[in-house]
Amino acid sequence: MKEKRAIIVVSFGTTYIDALKACIEPIEREIAGAFDSYTVYRAFTSVFVRKRLAEYGIMADGLPEVLETLKQDGYTDVIILPTHIIEGEEYRNKVASVAEGYRSQFARLVVGRPLLSCCDEKNCSIDHRDIAEALRSQFPPLGEDEIIVLMGHGSKCAQGSVYSCLQEAFDACGLRVVIGVMEEGDALSFAYVAKRIQGNGDIKKVCLVPFLLVAGCHVEKDMTGDGSWQIQLQEAGYQVRSYLHGLGENEAVRALFVKRVRDMISSK
Repeated sequence: MKEKRAIIVVSFGTTYIDALKACIEPIEREIAGAFDSYTVYRAFTSVFVRKRLAEYGIMADGLPEVLETLKQDGYTDVIILPTHIIEGEEYRNKVASVAEGYRSQFARLVVGRPLLSCCDEKNCSIDHRDIAEALRSQFPPLGEDEIIVLMGHGSKCAQGSVYSCLQEAFDACGLRVVIGVMEEGDALSFAYVAKRIQGNGDIKKVCLVPFLLVAGCHVEKDMTGDGSWQIQLQEAGYQVRSYLHGLGENEAVRALFVKRVRDMISSK
Protein backbone atom coordinates (compact mmCIF):
# COMPACT_ATOMS: atom_id res chain seq x y z
CA MET A 1 0.00 0.00 0.00
CA LYS A 2 1.39 3.39 -1.01
CA GLU A 3 2.42 5.62 1.89
CA LYS A 4 0.40 8.84 2.13
CA ARG A 5 2.59 11.82 2.91
CA ALA A 6 1.69 15.44 3.64
CA ILE A 7 3.33 18.75 4.38
CA ILE A 8 1.37 21.30 6.40
CA VAL A 9 2.51 24.87 5.87
CA VAL A 10 1.26 26.56 9.03
CA SER A 11 1.24 30.35 9.30
CA PHE A 12 -0.26 32.92 11.62
CA GLY A 13 -2.15 34.19 8.58
CA THR A 14 -3.23 37.63 7.43
CA THR A 15 -6.50 39.41 6.70
CA TYR A 16 -4.79 41.43 3.95
CA ILE A 17 -5.61 39.55 0.76
CA ASP A 18 -2.80 41.15 -1.23
CA ALA A 19 -0.32 40.16 1.48
CA LEU A 20 -1.72 36.63 1.50
CA LYS A 21 -1.16 36.33 -2.23
CA ALA A 22 2.27 38.00 -2.15
CA CYS A 23 3.81 36.47 0.97
CA ILE A 24 2.14 33.21 2.01
CA GLU A 25 0.87 31.63 -1.20
CA PRO A 26 4.33 31.75 -2.86
CA ILE A 27 5.81 29.74 0.03
CA GLU A 28 3.03 27.16 -0.25
CA ARG A 29 3.50 26.92 -4.03
CA GLU A 30 7.26 26.50 -3.81
CA ILE A 31 6.95 23.80 -1.15
CA ALA A 32 4.42 21.96 -3.34
CA GLY A 33 6.71 22.27 -6.37
CA ALA A 34 9.80 21.07 -4.52
CA PHE A 35 8.17 18.03 -2.91
CA ASP A 36 5.71 16.61 -5.41
CA SER A 37 5.40 13.26 -3.63
CA TYR A 38 3.77 15.11 -0.70
CA THR A 39 0.34 16.71 -0.59
CA VAL A 40 0.59 20.27 0.74
CA TYR A 41 -2.00 21.63 3.16
CA ARG A 42 -2.47 25.11 4.62
CA ALA A 43 -3.17 25.91 8.29
CA PHE A 44 -3.53 29.31 9.96
CA THR A 45 -3.09 29.57 13.72
CA SER A 46 -4.99 32.85 14.17
CA VAL A 47 -8.69 32.33 14.90
CA PHE A 48 -9.38 35.99 14.11
CA VAL A 49 -7.69 35.70 10.72
CA ARG A 50 -9.61 32.55 9.82
CA LYS A 51 -12.94 34.14 10.73
CA ARG A 52 -12.20 37.32 8.79
CA LEU A 53 -11.03 35.43 5.71
CA ALA A 54 -14.20 33.33 5.83
CA GLU A 55 -16.16 36.57 5.40
CA TYR A 56 -14.29 37.01 2.11
CA GLY A 57 -15.04 33.44 1.08
CA ILE A 58 -11.51 32.24 1.79
CA MET A 59 -11.56 29.14 3.99
CA ALA A 60 -8.60 28.10 6.12
CA ASP A 61 -8.41 25.55 8.94
CA GLY A 62 -6.41 25.61 12.13
CA LEU A 63 -3.68 23.05 12.67
CA PRO A 64 -5.85 20.68 14.78
CA GLU A 65 -8.48 20.50 12.01
CA VAL A 66 -5.87 19.76 9.34
CA LEU A 67 -4.20 17.07 11.45
CA GLU A 68 -7.59 15.50 12.15
CA THR A 69 -8.34 15.43 8.42
CA LEU A 70 -5.00 13.79 7.66
CA LYS A 71 -5.58 11.19 10.35
CA GLN A 72 -9.03 10.36 8.98
CA ASP A 73 -7.68 10.18 5.43
CA GLY A 74 -4.99 7.67 6.37
CA TYR A 75 -1.85 9.78 6.07
CA THR A 76 1.15 8.23 7.79
CA ASP A 77 4.03 10.68 7.19
CA VAL A 78 3.40 14.32 8.13
CA ILE A 79 5.81 17.26 8.01
CA ILE A 80 4.77 20.51 9.71
CA LEU A 81 6.51 23.62 8.40
CA PRO A 82 5.84 26.72 10.51
CA THR A 83 6.35 30.09 8.84
CA HIS A 84 6.32 31.77 12.25
CA ILE A 85 9.40 33.93 12.73
CA ILE A 86 10.17 33.19 16.41
CA GLU A 87 9.27 30.67 19.08
CA GLY A 88 6.64 32.82 20.75
CA GLU A 89 3.31 31.99 22.32
CA GLU A 90 1.61 31.39 18.96
CA TYR A 91 4.18 28.81 17.91
CA ARG A 92 4.40 27.06 21.28
CA ASN A 93 0.68 26.82 21.97
CA LYS A 94 -0.79 26.47 18.49
CA VAL A 95 1.92 24.57 16.63
CA ALA A 96 4.32 22.64 18.87
CA SER A 97 1.79 21.75 21.58
CA VAL A 98 -0.94 20.81 19.09
CA ALA A 99 1.46 18.64 17.09
CA GLU A 100 2.61 16.84 20.21
CA GLY A 101 -0.96 15.81 20.91
CA TYR A 102 -1.15 14.11 17.50
CA ARG A 103 2.30 12.52 17.46
CA SER A 104 0.98 9.04 18.26
CA GLN A 105 -1.63 9.28 15.49
CA PHE A 106 0.91 9.04 12.66
CA ALA A 107 3.79 6.73 11.85
CA ARG A 108 5.95 9.83 11.52
CA LEU A 109 5.26 13.43 12.42
CA VAL A 110 8.03 16.04 12.28
CA VAL A 111 7.59 19.62 13.46
CA GLY A 112 9.88 22.33 12.15
CA ARG A 113 11.40 25.20 14.08
CA PRO A 114 10.44 28.84 13.51
CA LEU A 115 12.57 30.73 11.01
CA LEU A 116 14.55 32.47 13.75
CA SER A 117 15.41 30.04 16.50
CA CYS A 118 18.32 28.62 18.46
CA CYS A 119 18.42 24.85 18.77
CA ASP A 120 22.10 24.81 19.76
CA GLU A 121 25.01 27.21 19.51
CA LYS A 122 26.50 25.70 16.34
CA ASN A 123 23.28 25.48 14.31
CA CYS A 124 22.10 28.83 15.63
CA SER A 125 25.12 30.62 14.18
CA ILE A 126 24.73 28.86 10.83
CA ASP A 127 21.01 29.56 10.59
CA HIS A 128 21.38 33.21 11.47
CA ARG A 129 24.13 33.79 8.94
CA ASP A 130 21.90 32.18 6.30
CA ILE A 131 19.01 34.45 7.29
CA ALA A 132 21.26 37.53 7.26
CA GLU A 133 22.46 36.67 3.76
CA ALA A 134 18.90 36.04 2.58
CA LEU A 135 17.85 39.44 3.87
CA ARG A 136 20.87 41.10 2.26
CA SER A 137 19.38 40.18 -1.11
CA GLN A 138 16.18 42.02 -0.17
CA PHE A 139 17.68 45.24 1.16
CA PRO A 140 17.59 48.24 -1.17
CA PRO A 141 20.90 50.01 -1.90
CA LEU A 142 21.91 52.39 0.89
CA GLY A 143 23.51 55.80 0.86
CA GLU A 144 26.66 56.34 2.92
CA ASP A 145 24.67 58.18 5.59
CA GLU A 146 21.81 55.64 5.67
CA ILE A 147 21.04 52.64 7.88
CA ILE A 148 18.45 49.87 7.69
CA VAL A 149 16.14 49.38 10.65
CA LEU A 150 14.38 46.02 10.79
CA MET A 151 11.09 45.98 12.69
CA GLY A 152 10.24 42.58 14.16
CA HIS A 153 7.22 41.61 16.21
CA GLY A 154 8.74 40.20 19.38
CA SER A 155 7.01 38.06 21.99
CA LYS A 156 6.53 38.04 25.74
CA CYS A 157 7.58 34.39 25.62
CA ALA A 158 10.79 35.08 23.68
CA GLN A 159 12.64 38.17 24.85
CA GLY A 160 15.13 39.63 22.38
CA SER A 161 17.78 36.85 22.51
CA VAL A 162 17.04 35.32 19.09
CA TYR A 163 16.90 38.77 17.53
CA SER A 164 20.21 39.58 19.22
CA CYS A 165 21.74 36.51 17.55
CA LEU A 166 20.56 37.82 14.19
CA GLN A 167 21.99 41.26 15.01
CA GLU A 168 25.35 39.59 15.64
CA ALA A 169 25.09 37.91 12.25
CA PHE A 170 24.41 41.26 10.56
CA ASP A 171 27.39 42.77 12.35
CA ALA A 172 29.61 39.83 11.33
CA CYS A 173 28.52 40.26 7.70
CA GLY A 174 29.35 43.97 7.84
CA LEU A 175 25.75 44.99 7.19
CA ARG A 176 24.55 48.41 8.36
CA VAL A 177 21.44 47.04 10.04
CA VAL A 178 19.74 47.47 13.41
CA ILE A 179 16.91 45.14 14.45
CA GLY A 180 14.27 45.93 17.04
CA VAL A 181 10.80 44.69 17.98
CA MET A 182 7.34 46.09 18.64
CA GLU A 183 6.70 44.06 21.82
CA GLU A 184 6.55 46.44 24.77
CA GLY A 185 9.07 45.74 27.50
CA ASP A 186 11.49 43.88 25.25
CA ALA A 187 15.14 44.93 25.49
CA LEU A 188 15.20 45.50 21.73
CA SER A 189 12.47 48.15 21.84
CA PHE A 190 12.23 51.25 19.68
CA ALA A 191 14.26 53.10 22.34
CA TYR A 192 17.08 50.59 21.85
CA VAL A 193 16.92 51.07 18.09
CA ALA A 194 17.00 54.86 18.40
CA LYS A 195 20.01 54.68 20.71
CA ARG A 196 21.93 52.44 18.31
CA ILE A 197 21.21 54.78 15.42
CA GLN A 198 22.40 57.74 17.48
CA GLY A 199 25.60 55.82 18.17
CA ASN A 200 26.35 56.12 14.44
CA GLY A 201 26.87 59.87 14.34
CA ASP A 202 27.01 60.07 10.53
CA ILE A 203 23.55 58.54 10.01
CA LYS A 204 20.98 60.96 8.59
CA LYS A 205 18.65 58.57 6.75
CA VAL A 206 16.78 55.43 7.79
CA CYS A 207 15.29 52.71 5.62
CA LEU A 208 12.58 50.88 7.57
CA VAL A 209 12.14 47.21 6.63
CA PRO A 210 9.64 44.82 8.23
CA PHE A 211 11.08 41.62 9.70
CA LEU A 212 7.65 40.05 9.34
CA LEU A 213 6.37 37.31 7.07
CA VAL A 214 3.69 39.56 5.57
CA ALA A 215 3.42 43.28 5.02
CA GLY A 216 0.02 43.62 6.66
CA CYS A 217 -1.51 45.47 9.59
CA HIS A 218 1.73 45.88 11.57
CA VAL A 219 3.42 47.50 8.58
CA GLU A 220 0.44 49.75 7.97
CA LYS A 221 -0.01 50.79 11.60
CA ASP A 222 3.13 50.19 13.68
CA MET A 223 5.74 50.85 11.01
CA THR A 224 4.19 53.67 8.96
CA GLY A 225 0.95 54.84 10.63
CA ASP A 226 0.19 57.49 13.25
CA GLY A 227 2.70 57.34 16.09
CA SER A 228 4.64 54.65 14.21
CA TRP A 229 8.37 54.02 14.07
CA GLN A 230 8.52 56.03 10.86
CA ILE A 231 6.87 59.04 12.48
CA GLN A 232 9.06 58.83 15.58
CA LEU A 233 12.23 58.64 13.51
CA GLN A 234 11.14 61.59 11.39
CA GLU A 235 10.43 63.59 14.54
CA ALA A 236 13.98 62.73 15.68
CA GLY A 237 15.29 64.42 12.53
CA TYR A 238 15.94 61.49 10.20
CA GLN A 239 14.87 61.18 6.61
CA VAL A 240 12.87 57.96 6.51
CA ARG A 241 11.76 55.69 3.70
CA SER A 242 9.83 52.46 4.24
CA TYR A 243 10.19 49.21 2.35
CA LEU A 244 6.68 47.73 2.26
CA HIS A 245 7.40 44.07 1.54
CA GLY A 246 7.15 41.01 3.80
CA LEU A 247 9.71 38.23 4.10
CA GLY A 248 7.46 35.90 2.10
CA GLU A 249 8.18 38.01 -0.98
CA ASN A 250 11.90 37.30 -0.64
CA GLU A 251 12.97 34.41 -2.90
CA ALA A 252 16.01 33.68 -0.73
CA VAL A 253 13.88 33.46 2.42
CA ARG A 254 11.46 31.12 0.66
CA ALA A 255 14.45 28.96 -0.25
CA LEU A 256 15.28 28.70 3.46
CA PHE A 257 11.80 27.31 4.12
CA VAL A 258 12.27 24.76 1.33
CA LYS A 259 15.61 23.78 2.86
CA ARG A 260 13.94 23.36 6.27
CA VAL A 261 11.47 20.88 4.77
CA ARG A 262 14.22 19.00 2.96
CA ASP A 263 16.17 18.72 6.21
CA MET A 264 13.09 17.43 8.05
CA ILE A 265 12.41 14.84 5.38
CA SER A 266 16.02 13.62 5.45
CA SER A 267 15.98 13.34 9.25
CA LYS A 268 14.37 9.90 9.02
